[in-house]
Amino acid sequence: MAAHAYHAFTKGFELDEERLRKIYSLIKVRITSEIELKNTDVIQFKVIREDSLIFGTDSIEIVLSEDNDSTQKISEINIDYKDPSFDVSVAFSSKNGCMFNIAGSDRDKVFLLKSDLKEYIGKEVANLKNFSLFNRNITPIFFGFIIIIFSFLVMRDNYNVSTAVIKSQALSSNDLSLKLNYIIENINKMNVNSYSYIAPVMIIFSLFTFGIVFPWKKIYSFFFPRNIFLIGKQISIIKNKRKLNANIFWCVIVALVVGLLLGFLFLHLSK
Repeated sequence: MAAHAYHAFTKGFELDEERLRKIYSLIKVRITSEIELKNTDVIQFKVIREDSLIFGTDSIEIVLSEDNDSTQKISEINIDYKDPSFDVSVAFSSKNGCMFNIAGSDRDKVFLLKSDLKEYIGKEVANLKNFSLFNRNITPIFFGFIIIIFSFLVMRDNYNVSTAVIKSQALSSNDLSLKLNYIIENINKMNVNSYSYIAPVMIIFSLFTFGIVFPWKKIYSFFFPRNIFLIGKQISIIKNKRKLNANIFWCVIVALVVGLLLGFLFLHLSK
């Protein structure tokens, strides 16, 4: 092969009937010529479902007629074209995202198809934003950072009580009894302050453990799926899920903001 092109998209995709037909059309136009008309019917689709069923077909209508429900959910669709001088492979995977691979003896044809697919898929298909926070297991690091900061504040406060306050105020007095009373009083305060940190430390430790065990990524993926096949019953499922997300936003988040504002206003007026 004289030329080769590969590209993997970093954003999530949303593949529906219109977008699948457009990608099929882009490939068909670029591989078709007067000599190659006979090869346009060998564009193959491979469908992989979550129930482990795998099948191939050259009919886009068969792919679009899939039920794609919770028991027969599509996990991957591959579009392939092969002949001795030109190979095209476009893969959509719910786990790995979207990528394409093109190789051919005609360099211009390879780069033209690469440009077409990269521009269309990048702008119209694989354009779902995703928060990388939930794609990496950084929750323990986040809570560990909180614990380090909290421990630093504890040590700093204890140091201030045991050194700065006692030395600057108690030891500067000429009255021996005053010195002793002030030292004893501040030692008691220091002990109270030390015990007062136990509850916050336990709370932070509980949050740290909760952050490790709790399935944040699965919950986020349920509400905001990254790679979507909008075919069959998944069309209504995704539509209902997005309606639920909108209701949660307006009913919970907005209500929380309004409650905080009213609380702040009440405290301000009560002074």
